[in-house]
Amino acid sequence: MSCIDIEIGPSGHVGHVHSLEAARRLRTSHGVVGVLSGTLPAAAQQNCFLYLPLVLPHEEIAWLLRRCDDGDGDGKEKVRLVRRQVTENGSQLQEVSRKQAVEQARRDEKNIRFHMTYDNNSGITHSKELDPQYLRECQCTRCEVYTALKEGDASRVVAAGSRFGAQYTLYPGDPLRVHATMLVLPAVKNNQPWDVRALLSIARLATTVRKTVLLPSTSDTKTRATSDDTSIDRRQSHDTQNHVRFYRLEWTGFG
Repeated sequence: MSCIDIEIGPSGHVGHVHSLEAARRLRTSHGVVGVLSGTLPAAAQQNCFLYLPLVLPHEEIAWLLRRCDDGDGDGKEKVRLVRRQVTENGSQLQEVSRKQAVEQARRDEKNIRFHMTYDNNSGITHSKELDPQYLRECQCTRCEVYTALKEGDASRVVAAGSRFGAQYTLYPGDPLRVHATMLVLPAVKNNQPWDVRALLSIARLATTVRKTVLLPSTSDTKTRATSDDTSIDRRQSHDTQNHVRFYRLEWTGFG
């Protein structure tokens, strides 16, 4: 049985894959492409010139762990979490359990501060610190949406959608062979209103680039992550179709 090592970074928000063979298996067997981040310090490269390591966001790691646990893959691969340990003789990768990864992430959160910068249309930029519990809830929601998009067809590729102003872009196959067909916006709860002006803007953009907009909505009854339970630590697969609904938005050009 082959093994895919994912190195967990500080706070557990992202993971890194350093093996070219592991990156190939993630792409061909699981439909996970990640984001290449390797470059040269003296001559920074961009886009197609980037190389390993492959960066995996939190939701992709959680989905891979559940997929391998539930036996939905081909049964020949194992996903293993590792963390880099610095010793007197250098650094080495050491396997860690999910519980250990979560506990380490909680300790790292005490030393790491995340800030959000925003503009309230007054021309003045503001910055505020984000609560770690709020970040965990956002991670949980992203995991639910990602799992719902991948359910039924693991060959779908859910990639970052920042280039189109969305959270995800959905590909029916490998992005090197097919174009994206859908743009997925950030999820909102069922009782929250949609920003109509933002919906009109993304709908017109999607029509221009020949894509469909998906609006995810999550149920309030869904159990959220607590300080002792995160999506990366859950072993049981949840029926996310009962808690995530998708609405399709199309711009007809009338009016």
